[in-house]
Amino acid sequence: MAKDCKELLIKHLNALSGILDKYNINTAKDYTKQYKKGYEEFNASTIFHIGHIGENIKKLDDSFKDLDKSIRWKQLIRLRDIAFHDYDSINTDFVADLLFKDIPKLQALLEK
Repeated sequence: MAKDCKELLIKHLNALSGILDKYNINTAKDYTKQYKKGYEEFNASTIFHIGHIGENIKKLDDSFKDLDKSIRWKQLIRLRDIAFHDYDSINTDFVADLLFKDIPKLQALLEK
């Protein structure tokens, strides 16, 4: 895995974590509820970072992804495409599920 890819992933993961903390989002249900309120600052900023996380996941070596096969890598990458090209079709329940199940696993893997 390229060092800059890892650094960018960590940067966007940390930024996303900061946004969730700012809005006191601790569960998938919290995320969905906040997103559906329609606050553009929250929605746009979370989707921006989710998109960049997906973009950088695309650049990861398969050997890195093989370290944790429970992470839904393809779905995280697909979120990038939706975030950047089909913003209005975002399924907030699915995004929230990935945020609170797969993103923590990814963060832990990057910290190893």
